[in-house]
Amino acid sequence: MATDQCYKMQEPRRYRGIWINDFEGQEFIPEGTTAAEWPGGDAKSPGWREGFERVRAAKIWLDVSRVKPGRGSEYDGREMLIEFIGRKTLYPGHHGHLGMSGHEIIVDRVILLKKCPKKGVCG
Repeated sequence: MATDQCYKMQEPRRYRGIWINDFEGQEFIPEGTTAAEWPGGDAKSPGWREGFERVRAAKIWLDVSRVKPGRGSEYDGREMLIEFIGRKTLYPGHHGHLGMSGHEIIVDRVILLKKCPKKGVCG
């Protein structure tokens, strides 16, 4: 079932940010925020699990299945500037590939999508 059939969603709104479409590892980084980094080191070390859960909860998965963003959105891991109208899950959960994202946004309409010239440079 679709996410919006199982979870409460926020009202539709306009979003802008960076989308990294890397198949199973894709994520959306809203404008004005930075990507959360997965913890390194030994998974059995004190505090590792808490750090992992904090990062997982901050990740946002984009569901673009209803809009078919078109050419340039292939799975290549490249950063893309995206602006769209969408609906975000109201409460955190386990979304995306293997539940590795805390939220999901269903994209209802793409306004802008363009590849960034190089990593960290987009606008």
